[in-house]
This record gives sequence, structure tokens and C-alpha cells, in this order.
Amino acid sequence: MKPNSDQMSVFDHILDPDERIVWIQKPRFKPYLAGGLEIFILLFLCGAFILYFAATQKDATQGLYWISAAIMVLSTFKLVWRLLRFKHVSYAYTNKRILIQRGLRGKRIKVIEFDQVVEITVDITSIDRYYGVGSIKFFTGETTPSDDGRIEKLYVDMDAIDDPFVVFANLKDVMSDYKTLSYGA
Repeated sequence: MKPNSDQMSVFDHILDPDERIVWIQKPRFKPYLAGGLEIFILLFLCGAFILYFAATQKDATQGLYWISAAIMVLSTFKLVWRLLRFKHVSYAYTNKRILIQRGLRGKRIKVIEFDQVVEITVDITSIDRYYGVGSIKFFTGETTPSDDGRIEKLYVDMDAIDDPFVVFANLKDVMSDYKTLSYGA
């Protein structure tokens, strides 16, 4: 994807003088939004089931109706959040690092230096396959304990991007070139 000047200006203020953007893209809208659908559907159906159960019981309490309504309303949170923040999401990589802009007002920029990247994976769900997009996930060594005591890797994602395997291959080449120049290997 050839970057346009509007997208380039998103990261201009954080670039080093000798740094240039190699690739930049916004996620595609429909598959990005669909990333919030699984939780919406699961919680909404759960709330609908509780509401149905309450309606079929003779002695159902008012609290059961409120609980089901609350679950159904809360189920929309992730979907609405992704809808509101879509305008401010951009992904890029330069000849030195990976840049990810997110946030409700676009103020949060995550910078991942190439030296920090431990693992890169491409993830394509069935929804992604339908839209012809995918996600690239970066592991930088950050972990968190899970509920069952295991350690889980924390990934940074570039969601709903076009041609994820091409972007992945090009990024690997740029990272390899960077490491060759930096370490003289």
C-alpha cells in the first residue's frame, strides 16, 4: 500500500531525522468492527436467555429482568468501543521500528523497537478470511499470569489489515536489514 500524506502525518512528530515510513495502513472497517462481535453475540444471547427464563417463570423477580437487561447493554461495550476508536487507529513500520496508533482520541501511540520483537505471527480468523484481511501479532516478551497459574504471552496486534502475509514478509525483510546494519552481522 502506498502511504498517503494524511496517514503519514499521524506519525511525523515521532520519527527520527533518519527514519522513514516503509508501510502504513488503517484497518479495514467491517472486519475491524467484526472483531468485537464475538463477545457481543455471546453476552447478548446470555442476557436474552436470562430474560426468556425470567419471563417463563411465575415467580420471577424484578432483579432478574434488570440483570438480563444489564448484560445485554454491557454486551455492546466492545462493539461500540471499536466503532468509536476506529477513526484513530493506524499501523505503520519504519526502517527502525513498528508504530501503532490507537485510542479514543488518537493520543496513544505504541512504539515497538525491532530489537524488542521476539516473535511475529499472522492470524487469520474465518471472518478475516471472508473479508480478505488478517492480523499480525507481535510478542515483545511481556507476559501475565492466567487464572489457572500459567503464564500467558501478551501480544500487540495490527488488526484487519490487507495482505497480512505480504506485510509480514516485507516487515521481516526490513527487520533483517535493520539488524544487519545495526550489528554488522
